[in-house]
Amino acid sequence: MSKCKLWRALAPLHALTFVPPSLVALAARKVYTHRIILVEPNDERSLQWGSNVETIRELLENVTVQDVIEDVLKTVEVPL
Repeated sequence: MSKCKLWRALAPLHALTFVPPSLVALAARKVYTHRIILVEPNDERSLQWGSNVETIRELLENVTVQDVIEDVLKTVEVPL
């Protein structure tokens, strides 16, 4: 099922005739949790340009897929 179909399918389940941004965010949290794969520090692309693997390891140490999704959702401006 595509993401747009999921959003549209969720709306009636929540007694809505439209798809609000909060429902899109809910669907994104459910769908992308198993689709995003965090890179291992040794495979991080910035190593090609001289990044330090220990620095990358420290930066990624406590980062979860849910953190990534929430960061992206925070950066997307909700339309009025």
